Amino acid sequence: MVRTLDLRSAAQEARSAEVVVADIFDPGQLMDAMRGVQRAYYCPPYRPFVIQSASAFAAAARETGLEQIVGLWQWLAGPNHPSLMTRQLWLIDRMFAALPGIAHTVVNPASSKSWGATSTTPNKASPSPKAYSLSGPRAQARRKLPRS
Repeated sequence: MVRTLDLRSAAQEARSAEVVVADIFDPGQLMDAMRGVQRAYYCPPYRPFVIQSASAFAAAARETGLEQIVGLWQWLAGPNHPSLMTRQLWLIDRMFAALPGIAHTVVNPASSKSWGATSTTPNKASPSPKAYSLSGPRAQARRKLPRS
């Protein structure tokens, strides 16, 4: 899902991705975009009212029977962080984790101890998340990661 068709969306289509244009703040457009989709990636827009986009995303996910939401968060997100955006990301994480019947996977890029980690809340009887380290052929320092 993209805000507008441009060179970036064309590059995704060239890689066989299905591209849909939708406003992330519009529940109706999100529901249209999610019909027939099993898993969706929520990459929050950095705007003061980001929590409204997450509410619309969560409502559309419930209405369309989404199975899983993958979210990108800041590893410092918490209820007492001085940044409004970071506090909202913490709330969004809790909101997605509380959606019944929808698994929630969190991708936390770079912390001081590792270059990233993920956790998944299956949203079954035991809602405790499982943490997984990102893995690959070898870990690389951030400065060595390829730039896009």
